[in-house]
Amino acid sequence: MIEAISKGSRDSQNRWLSEFTKAVYEAARYITENTTEDETYSLDDFFVTENEEINIEHYQARAREKLRGDIALARDPSFSERYKAGYSFPKVPQMGDDFDDFAMDWSRNLFNKMRRDNPQNRLAKLIKKVIEREELGSLESPQALLDWLRSDWENLCPVLTAYHK
Repeated sequence: MIEAISKGSRDSQNRWLSEFTKAVYEAARYITENTTEDETYSLDDFFVTENEEINIEHYQARAREKLRGDIALARDPSFSERYKAGYSFPKVPQMGDDFDDFAMDWSRNLFNKMRRDNPQNRLAKLIKKVIEREELGSLESPQALLDWLRSDWENLCPVLTAYHK
């Protein structure tokens, strides 16, 4: 994979970008074809849109940036060796004291993303939409967000997990 990326021709790069664009459109098609009458999802729940259409230029620009970064990394001998040797990922904390810190950090990150006028993070965008729909006003702190998510999880879980489908 490293070699294919680092030595990929312009034609290969264009093919990869084209495949990515097709995948974005395929995901959108799947969402629109598999939304039932009682679900109220639209493409802007999952994608950056403009005039109710996928803003494909946004995704193509991000894909080109990502590909440029991947090419630079693939051509870096140090990165290539680490990639080939494997990575070690830190463990997710066990449920306990450390988990509360983990949950609070996650809530703080999500809270900051939700405070933006137009969050790009899909989960933050969805939670913000649920808060507005439920007329909860704005939750004033990351702790309030975390408390709300925990207390109302039974009702929120189906809405939030549908985001991942």
